[in-house]
Amino acid sequence: MGVDHPGLKMTFPDLVRLMRKIARQTFQNSSIGRAGFRVYDGGWIRIEDGGLQVTGIASVSGRLEGSGTLDWTGPVNLKGAQSVTGPTTFTGKMTVNGAWEINGNGAIDGSVNITGPLNVLGVWDLTGNGDITGNVNLTGDINVTGGGRIKAGLVVINPSSSGGVIEFGAGEIRGGDGIGLYPGSGPSIITSSAGVRIAYLPTIDSASAGGAVPGTVWCNAMGYLYRVT
Repeated sequence: MGVDHPGLKMTFPDLVRLMRKIARQTFQNSSIGRAGFRVYDGGWIRIEDGGLQVTGIASVSGRLEGSGTLDWTGPVNLKGAQSVTGPTTFTGKMTVNGAWEINGNGAIDGSVNITGPLNVLGVWDLTGNGDITGNVNLTGDINVTGGGRIKAGLVVINPSSSGGVIEFGAGEIRGGDGIGLYPGSGPSIITSSAGVRIAYLPTIDSASAGGAVPGTVWCNAMGYLYRVT
């Protein structure tokens, strides 16, 4: 077997082994100047049990592929179309300048402030209590279901009670077969297909009613009605 010495004769395998040794020694702790370093014709560079450190600018023209974890500290500027596949977590404030679209189901946990017009196209559901401050314009119908009511101050509209009830403090207007006006106290007026009925009409004797016939209705000078007894 030949020996690794340039001045001595050696076999071809010894020559190849020598060239590899020289190549390894050449690249250890080596530097590349202005001429640069080029890998071509299908060649590649592998870094084993080490790392790559760039202090300056690294330019990639073509495709950059990686597998594993990418840790990056500092600002990142991305230009062009982007595509992210898989779960993604953002920690901190995210600002989007320009139009954006979200396709698919999602959830928002936390407070959301919207400044500017909000257009909702399609069906939407709100579950839970809420407040609306400001003027609201509604075009279309309001359907109150599930025993719900509409409140406006002391006025309450209850569509599920007695065929529909409008409450005014202690009094109320009831629906059903007719319409009934029920004050908090005193007579009630009920209208239906059978006629008009006044319930709990106060009574007055015939003598006090100027001799009115008992069983009739008498009206005094102030316009109050009484049932003559």
